[in-house]
Amino acid sequence: MRESIALLLTVFWITTTVSVSAGAAVIRGTADAAASGFFVQLSDGPAETGSGPILDDDAPAPFSTAESVDSLIGSASGRGAPGNAGTYFFSYSADALSASIESDVDGGPGVRTTSAHASTGPISISLRFEPDDPALPDELLFLFEADDVSGMSSITGEVSQQVRTEVRFTNATLETAEGRFSIPEAPSPDTRFPLLTGEVRINETQVVCDPGGSVCGLVSSALIFNTLTATTPAGDAVLFAVGIATTEVSHAFTPVPEPRVAALMLVACLARRHRRQPR
Repeated sequence: MRESIALLLTVFWITTTVSVSAGAAVIRGTADAAASGFFVQLSDGPAETGSGPILDDDAPAPFSTAESVDSLIGSASGRGAPGNAGTYFFSYSADALSASIESDVDGGPGVRTTSAHASTGPISISLRFEPDDPALPDELLFLFEADDVSGMSSITGEVSQQVRTEVRFTNATLETAEGRFSIPEAPSPDTRFPLLTGEVRINETQVVCDPGGSVCGLVSSALIFNTLTATTPAGDAVLFAVGIATTEVSHAFTPVPEPRVAALMLVACLARRHRRQPR
């Protein structure tokens, strides 16, 4: 009888302590941050690329990294088709590009956080066409300008994961053949503007968190020009892609048994040992 009471007390102790400490240890945290970058090839001109700070790392062990550059400048040009006499000009100029990533994931239990941040500004990006005939006006295909553009992504948790993203624009405008647009300081997710035969995507965010799985993450871009298959009205190929303030974070975690299930497993082992003891 005394042994049965002791066993019941043991069962109660196991149940309460396991329910408090049970969870899912975050076993890996990854973070990527890119301040800005571009790829462009206009008509028959050469391809040009450029990028600001790009950081990536994964834990464990914990990490905290930051990098910045003063400026990034790029340009490209290409001739129009014979029936479209003139030259395309691409111009890119950005100052104060920075990126940072951080994670306290160490493989142990407890709430862990992984985050990424990227920003640049002021920044100016343009694409225009200059006809050879001086009597014809220049064509502005697009112009983006901003005092500052920034993006942040973070993921935190243990059993459940909370994801957060934030995109900010300061005095940002976008001008295309369809008109001039002012970009809000905190634009709605997945805002889109027409651009040639493509589009400009603002605050594009993708979250992938499987409630029954073991990976959760998100990727966010403050602004993306992506018209790699675009052609101008004259039929010339204008191939370019630009990304600004792109951040990506993820957690991989390993679930442990539910608290009551774990307790019952331990109780069963104790009960079997108790029955084996000589009476």
